[in-house]
Amino acid sequence: WRSRRLASGAVEAFWALTFDSASQEHTRQVGGLFVGRAKHRGISLSLPIWWLPKASRQAVTPLSKGMHWFDFAELFGDVESVELVGLPASATAAVEAAGRKGEAHLLAQFRDPAGACAMCEALTDRYLYNPGNKRHDDC
Repeated sequence: WRSRRLASGAVEAFWALTFDSASQEHTRQVGGLFVGRAKHRGISLSLPIWWLPKASRQAVTPLSKGMHWFDFAELFGDVESVELVGLPASATAAVEAAGRKGEAHLLAQFRDPAGACAMCEALTDRYLYNPGNKRHDDC
């Protein structure tokens, strides 16, 4: 499509480019990021702070099997540990006062470097979608 009206006609969007992040070219490009670095077993994934349960937003929360983000990390390899790292209350207040969006981190430690590489390769240049998010703009 050349143009499409969105937001009840308040916005008009034009389709200019499609980037296939599952293409062989993308896989080669991302795979090149790991040359000589494939020895690390840990990875940090930035998440919007509101994706975390309220109790985890201002804490470091160790996760276990059966919990959403632990199970998500297991999609990429055998997991040793997973933690959600929120913001301290003082940082949360400062971020909100500045009108910025808060960020949290998922820290995953894999038993083997291949798990961290698989997660990084799968998520580089991609977005995660949260279908339960009804109140915030995640972009």
